[in-house]
Amino acid sequence: MPKFSEMAFIRLLFASAAVAAAPAAFAYPINSQFTINSTTSNLKLRAEAFGFNDDDTKSLNGSLNVTLDFGANGFGTPAKVTVNSGTITPSGNYTLTLGFPPILGVKAVASGLAAQVSTPTPPGTMTRTVNPGVVYSIDTSQFLVTMNQGSVVVTGSTNQTIDLAAEPVAGTSPPGTLGTLTLTTGATSGYFTRINAALSLPFDVTEIADLDGTEVEMRVTGTVNATSSFYLALADIPGDFQLDGDVDATDLALWKTGFGRETGATPNDGDANGDGRVDGTDFLVWQRNFGVQPPAVAASTVAAVPEPTSIGLCATMLGATAAARRRSNKVA
Repeated sequence: MPKFSEMAFIRLLFASAAVAAAPAAFAYPINSQFTINSTTSNLKLRAEAFGFNDDDTKSLNGSLNVTLDFGANGFGTPAKVTVNSGTITPSGNYTLTLGFPPILGVKAVASGLAAQVSTPTPPGTMTRTVNPGVVYSIDTSQFLVTMNQGSVVVTGSTNQTIDLAAEPVAGTSPPGTLGTLTLTTGATSGYFTRINAALSLPFDVTEIADLDGTEVEMRVTGTVNATSSFYLALADIPGDFQLDGDVDATDLALWKTGFGRETGATPNDGDANGDGRVDGTDFLVWQRNFGVQPPAVAASTVAAVPEPTSIGLCATMLGATAAARRRSNKVA
């Protein structure tokens, strides 16, 4: 009669990415929220053993806070990406049944699952592709996912409970697992252009669990679709000497430091009009634009972005394995 001495049970994989890009644009590090479209994103878990198989599919929910840096010279490659924080969850419990009781009957329920996403060695990198439009690819092996919420309960020919809060498990995608993001421009507001980011990512992950010499194949397939939106200045903002997308007191401090320079001055020195000098004219430019900053993007507006459109943001990967090495209980 088989018993479970080891069970590597669930592997979830999620990947997402986003970036901003334009042929010759001004860029600076930005933070933005990335939201999964739960109506079109799903995760299918399938198990096969003893000649039996079963599967279950759930939609995905969650959001990620991401920092993107495309460099001061525009949206080339490589660009940088860091996942600061994020939580991704399936919409419900997974229930799988293999075999028939009492000899081979095994029922497993994975409930309350949630994973935290991070970039353990920031920043990660993104590469602009040769596809038409603005498309970046991201190797999702750069991102770590830690499954630390929920439980897996196994009943039938064995009885086990795996508490992921007590036994968290971390995982990454295999190197070469690529996410793809398409970016588009939206409406313009002052110096700023709205950037919409749309991701479509298919995935397929297989794991083999050893059940006392019997192999159980766990396969996860699905598609993640996600969107984000933010405003970006696609040209230098007069008075933004720090080149960070707004005009504030820090820019005034740079002008004060550079004041009096007669030749070779750059915007970073306080030259607002490009004449190579830092003088009162540059101060007036700063004064006129003081307070300029990107418009806010409402969360509801972000979620409403329907599909890929021109320049953008964000990236990550979600994957986790719930594993238990426990003494099994035989059924007489």
